[in-house]
Amino acid sequence: MKKVLLLITIILFTNCSIPNKYDSNMMSVSEKGYGVMVTKITQHDKFQVPINTVTDTIRINPSIPGTYNNGTSLRNSKQIPKSKLPNYLTFEYQYVQMSDCNTVNRSRTVNLIFIKDNFPKEKGDIIEISQEKANFYLKNDQVTLASLSSKKYNKENILKQYEKELEVAKVYYEKSKCRTQIPIDSLKFTKTVDLRPYKNSKEIKKMGKRNKRAAGSYFGTRISYQFYDNGEIKLFLENYTTNSWN
Repeated sequence: MKKVLLLITIILFTNCSIPNKYDSNMMSVSEKGYGVMVTKITQHDKFQVPINTVTDTIRINPSIPGTYNNGTSLRNSKQIPKSKLPNYLTFEYQYVQMSDCNTVNRSRTVNLIFIKDNFPKEKGDIIEISQEKANFYLKNDQVTLASLSSKKYNKENILKQYEKELEVAKVYYEKSKCRTQIPIDSLKFTKTVDLRPYKNSKEIKKMGKRNKRAAGSYFGTRISYQFYDNGEIKLFLENYTTNSWN
């Protein structure tokens, strides 16, 4: 009887640890310090946008790419894809002027590429991250600048190129707990994002697959919807691993 109960317990722990929904968030990636207010999200498989009467107001703080502590979780969103991506997502949104904030930071960003596996990152994965995080990553030999991925450079030349890229890099804001938030009427947009290129990505395909490096561990998929000042919306996908005992 004890063995049966132990087996049931193990099965329950294992099933609970298998991710079956995306860990999704949104962030505003802004050189001007704008936030974003998303008022409607419509999922559709045909290009024509269907009628959608469901509103889903989501307020997004400006954040620096590669960080998620300031992003807006979409766990309770009514309209965001949970476990399967549609062909298209149409967003209705508006930029927001934000001031009187408890926290205001700025950082330059660069693109790095992994030249070796660094679990759960794989060789060839590219990340856009802050200068502070790039300083840390470039101290090891697992990454290089994405602009140098097809060339062989020694550490000294990589750091020289890094300094050059920082001089022209974009500077993004991070703001939180802003008491004054004013929607900008002239910056309202409706934009359709084609998700078809993402549907067969390795990050999507890995969700729910077993992590062979640890017992009871599985891969999940994190999706970050990033809104830029020019009206562009980009998706950043990455995998994470679960711990069945947490």
